[in-house]
Amino acid sequence: MRDLTNAFGTKKANKQIKVRDSLNRKEDADTVKETQKKMTELKVNPVATPSDGSQPARNIPHHDILAETPEKAYPLDRIISKQEMDILKYDLEGTLLTDGRVSPDAYPVFVCNRVQKLKEIKDEAERQTLGVILLYMTHLIKFRDQQSIDHRASAKSHRVPEILYKKFSNKFLDEDSGKKKREASGPKNDLLVSHVLVLSLMADEYKSDQTDIARDLRMTMLKLRPHYLNLGCKMVGGGKGKIAQATLPVPLKFPPLEQRRRKKKRV
Repeated sequence: MRDLTNAFGTKKANKQIKVRDSLNRKEDADTVKETQKKMTELKVNPVATPSDGSQPARNIPHHDILAETPEKAYPLDRIISKQEMDILKYDLEGTLLTDGRVSPDAYPVFVCNRVQKLKEIKDEAERQTLGVILLYMTHLIKFRDQQSIDHRASAKSHRVPEILYKKFSNKFLDEDSGKKKREASGPKNDLLVSHVLVLSLMADEYKSDQTDIARDLRMTMLKLRPHYLNLGCKMVGGGKGKIAQATLPVPLKFPPLEQRRRKKKRV
């Protein structure tokens, strides 16, 4: 329609069109400028943004780097589902909350050393939460041992609930020709270890001694340290014969990860 007006319209009509076009161009420029400003100021949610494969994975639990408290940095309900929580709460009375002594043969050292703390908690909801965390840690550590050729015998009699066994198998074991491997690879093992460490931090109110959890994971504290740092932890209180404790400052700050060098294909 505009082309027809330009070709056959009066001078007055053509002048009106030129003025209108000029105004439209100005408005469009202002709109683009405003849009660019909004895009620059837009904050990207680091939790919701999926990885595009350009960055190496950290192999850590679900997290929120903008969280203002340690509890929100690694939400418990994103590690232990409500259904799993209910099952483990039911198991508490016959396991960690029994009147008898908890055997170190049946439970990790970390868990055994915190049973007394668990029993002394007056608030029932708080006691159940800690109990579930300790039970979940127990199943994770025993599951890891069951997949290890070297340590399978020590966890042979331990029964991991079916719902957890399926979840652990899917999450922490690799697939090989359609069949599950008996032992987790490096990245999957790192993911399992990071889950255990996050739960241990929760159990110790985010100031955790590494000694017993290192023993349970059959790792030296030197080898365990990078796993803590990769979670955003800070080691404090070490030196002069003292063992450093792992804390979780917020907001989370991660150490840089080195990109794997891609081998160039020969043509």
